[in-house]
Amino acid sequence: MGRKGLKTVSIVILVIGVFCLLVCIAVGWGGEQLLEEKNLAMSLSDFIGSLALSLLGAGLALATGILGLRLAVQGKGACACKVMGVLLLVFQAASSVINLLGGDRSAESVLSMILCVLLTMLYLIGVFCVKADVPALRK
Repeated sequence: MGRKGLKTVSIVILVIGVFCLLVCIAVGWGGEQLLEEKNLAMSLSDFIGSLALSLLGAGLALATGILGLRLAVQGKGACACKVMGVLLLVFQAASSVINLLGGDRSAESVLSMILCVLLTMLYLIGVFCVKADVPALRK
């Protein structure tokens, strides 16, 4: 996997991050309405906590995608890409464990968890395969 593969995976992660951000905004607005009407079976603190974690995940995905595109196009920021990729992977793994421990074991949910982790692994493989452009030393 070279620059082209990293660019493709970064675009996919960026699109997923934008989609997650839009979903978080919609859920925040809709959930607020449901909480006001007492139709949501969770406390306000649980709702705010889960929404905050979802926004954090969307922000991590956006930042990771942008940094991956920058590395693929300009050859800059390999270290930042590695850090963001590892952070995103840890966040997704922790999120998956929390979902599984919470009882969410449907086939769609498990498949989604696996695909997110695999996509992040592809991103990290791409980051480690792309060599940063280093200018020649001048004498």
